Amino acid sequence: MALLLVLSALVHNLMSDPSPSYKWSKVFEKGTGCTENCGEGTWPMYRIPVEAFGKLWMAGRNTVSSSSDGVRWSTDIPKTDTGERYGSTITFFDNKLWIIGGMRTWDEFRNDVWYSTNGIEWTLATAHAPWKARRGHSTVVYDGRMWIMGGAESSGKRNQLPSKRLNDVWASADGITWTLVTEHALWEPRESHVSGVLKGRMWVVGGFEQNDVWVSANGRDWERKTGNAQWEPRRAYGGIVFDNKLWMYGGMGYNDVWSSIDGTQWELVTREAPWTKRVPGHSVVFQNKLWIYGGKTGRAEDRGDDVWVLTLH
Repeated sequence: MALLLVLSALVHNLMSDPSPSYKWSKVFEKGTGCTENCGEGTWPMYRIPVEAFGKLWMAGRNTVSSSSDGVRWSTDIPKTDTGERYGSTITFFDNKLWIIGGMRTWDEFRNDVWYSTNGIEWTLATAHAPWKARRGHSTVVYDGRMWIMGGAESSGKRNQLPSKRLNDVWASADGITWTLVTEHALWEPRESHVSGVLKGRMWVVGGFEQNDVWVSANGRDWERKTGNAQWEPRRAYGGIVFDNKLWMYGGMGYNDVWSSIDGTQWELVTREAPWTKRVPGHSVVFQNKLWIYGGKTGRAEDRGDDVWVLTLH
């Protein structure tokens, strides 16, 4: 009888336990983004946030800013010039910040790798890694190495966007020596996709007009979890691993938010988030919150400079 009562209580608790609820809060209003000499009440635009050395960091070409709480940002600090670039990745690995690849113009893509032990002084690890120069690739830290996956090659013309995308996977333990894990992964070539580490494996989620999901334990052998996720394919969007789930949100003309615990079934968290439709590419998980810093809101260079945070309640 006692055992039955215990089991009954457990079942009741499981059935009555509500699913996690999430809440969006606005941290910065429109008009608070700054491009240089950022002061109190502003934040540095056009930079990718990354957690490193116990803070959030945003590195530009000649300056860097940091924040202990995601809200109060330091004034710009001069840094070693790593060169102007877009579409690069920045990550924290081996107690160093790393900037990998990217583009300066449509006919000048890069395959250089830089690192910094303090965010200010940057060292060139390699000017020409063995992988093709690219932008729109993804980078994860997994199994004691940095991994880069996919991306787009330059068209070779200043006025023409890339037409060739990649599906290769490379790994490195020091940023200098890179090993080709696979030249052609099972997933189709892509750029602007989301990658992350969840449940001890690496994930590739969607890409430019793609909504498939793939997972791998070694970067060579990939399993397709779904070829058509519940969310619509889109040109660009935000995505991250947060609260032990995969997340996908926004995109050009979208402000929906989705999450998944297994990459196969996706739950619609909210159909219309309180932030306007945008490409929220500059997002980060920091202090158990998901932060979205601005985002591209138009077809040209229109960018929002409001900041939002998602918390678990």
